[in-house]
Amino acid sequence: MLIFDWDDTLPPSTWVKQQGLSLDDSSTLTQEQIEKLQLAAKGARHTLLAAKQRGCVIIVTNGEQGWVELSCWKFMPLLYPVLEGLPDRKSVV
Repeated sequence: MLIFDWDDTLPPSTWVKQQGLSLDDSSTLTQEQIEKLQLAAKGARHTLLAAKQRGCVIIVTNGEQGWVELSCWKFMPLLYPVLEGLPDRKSVV
């Protein structure tokens, strides 16, 4: 079993916040931000795919339910398909 904390382990959540970005529809990414997030998504994708080959992968978060999927969809859509087949995300208590 491989357990990954979501924020700042897979997506650069602190950087996203420092950039003034949010899940709000009015929050739009610049081309430079998109390129940096795509690079991060490729690394996270590689990591998760390798982990999936070695065992059960679980992603945990302190965020609210749906945070992993929503933040992934908004900031790292290239990574979103890799989340399929993973157990439901759990919040860390």
